[in-house]
Amino acid sequence: MSIISQDNLIVTTFRGLLAEAGPRQAEVIRACAVPRWFDLAVLELLRGRADGNQRVLELLRGYSFVRPLGTGRFAYSAEVRAALLEEWRTERPAELRALHERLAAHFAGRTAPSADQPRPPQAAVAIQPGGDSALWQREALYHQLMLDPRAGMDRLRAAFDQAEAESRLADCEALLQTALDAPIDARDRLWLRYLYARLDRLALRLPAASEQLGAILATPDLDPALASGARRTLGEVLAETGQWAGATTMYLRSLAYFEQTGDRLKAAELMLLLGQAYKGLGDDTGGW
Repeated sequence: MSIISQDNLIVTTFRGLLAEAGPRQAEVIRACAVPRWFDLAVLELLRGRADGNQRVLELLRGYSFVRPLGTGRFAYSAEVRAALLEEWRTERPAELRALHERLAAHFAGRTAPSADQPRPPQAAVAIQPGGDSALWQREALYHQLMLDPRAGMDRLRAAFDQAEAESRLADCEALLQTALDAPIDARDRLWLRYLYARLDRLALRLPAASEQLGAILATPDLDPALASGARRTLGEVLAETGQWAGATTMYLRSLAYFEQTGDRLKAAELMLLLGQAYKGLGDDTGGW
């Protein structure tokens, strides 16, 4: 007797629904899997029509695989969305890319100062704290990652830097989730792992951060910029636990790279960290 998993049962039931749906209904159902969530405005974009969206949304929310996220937003179950995205990627990649372009422009436009100043899909996204605007900016970033993973990762790192500097732990975690489905290469997977290590440090999960950073630094042919960042973060982890000598070593190695590359801001930050480490070292050894 075969056992069908709950996930497979959900997907099988969903495919039966698609087979019974009319062509336009099936197309809308498939399109709603491309964004991470949808609301009335996203549904209007996907349908290409301003009328009837409330009725369609009510029909969609009645399906067992659609879950509410609050404030009028809904999302597919992970299993159904994954199955549909795989179908898009294998059977309709050009149309999928076009949808990502439209959705990136849509979410960027929702955060623009006015309707007369929409931002194109490739525009830089500066993630700012605060309610719906931050949410929309993250969704624009998600679709940009789908379109151009390398450029999207650059923007993700910049947004993470800002959120980390302001100790916005929840925003840091939400930003990293935008890259979970992104088709990033081995280089950017290491950068993403490094950001997760920084998230662990910010959340004071210090053993996890130390383990991640050690694994990154043991990687052959590591990007020098990534290596220097990882050494700085490892120094901060060591400093949190009073390991001042180890922290000083990490800071000095990182500082040498940033001085060599002329990054004065990061060099100055490291000089401050070094000063704190030397003070801690002096206190521990009985110095003045």
